[in-house]
Amino acid sequence: MEKNIFWSNSQERKEQIKTVSHYTKDFSSWVFYDSSAESYGNDFDKIFSIYWVEYIIDHFQKNNKMGRAVAIDFGGQGDKVFSEFGEGVFKRTFGVCLGGVQFDKIIKDNCGRLMKVYPDGRKHYFVQGNILNKTTYNELNNKVSRGSVDLITCRLVGGCLEIPTDPCLLMSVAQKWYEMLSFDGLMFLDLYGLIDVSLLTEWVKFINSNDFGIHIAQWKYLTQWKYLICLHKQKTALKKLPGMGRKRTADFYKKSGVRPNCNI
Repeated sequence: MEKNIFWSNSQERKEQIKTVSHYTKDFSSWVFYDSSAESYGNDFDKIFSIYWVEYIIDHFQKNNKMGRAVAIDFGGQGDKVFSEFGEGVFKRTFGVCLGGVQFDKIIKDNCGRLMKVYPDGRKHYFVQGNILNKTTYNELNNKVSRGSVDLITCRLVGGCLEIPTDPCLLMSVAQKWYEMLSFDGLMFLDLYGLIDVSLLTEWVKFINSNDFGIHIAQWKYLTQWKYLICLHKQKTALKKLPGMGRKRTADFYKKSGVRPNCNI
């Protein structure tokens, strides 16, 4: 089996992660910024075969979250996507992404401010940060307490090409997001080539077959490149997101004969 250096402790792995985690600006020519809820729905709708916004609003209504919900979009500006949920849904929303020309333009259009206030009282915060850098989470922790976020979304698409396909690295990021999520919170993720579908499928099976108080709905393309999940952190959920770990991951690859995917 071909060795994947990015789930070892090699110096090359450490240097790659260090480099990517210190990006502060998006230097690519990627043109999709501040995407709409409908655009997100082109992917997330496939998980439940209904409009994902309707699914979330119904979930909030059942859990008495309407008008009080807190949401974070990691890897995007988040302003447009959360605005299209309509009024009376969110109390506070955040968009966490790298800086750059598009980010600067959005801030300029907002008269240089990093926060917008909407007629229904919702406050939206623009946070310039790298999802792999701990300083980003230090800044978020000053604005939102752990365990109080009702919705987390991430649909990086082009940005995924810069992130190492390292299961342990990705699990550490997922762990941060999971701990920010409230009980009965939802997390919608578009894992665009970030991790081997075979391993992710095994992890989802591991989560859903155990009494962790966590349920994951999933959808994947037949090409095994794009993988969509919705994680529901139920009221009885564990405080930590269970992972398969390095040994279990290595054993899975060994038994399955599947070669680890690496896009670096």
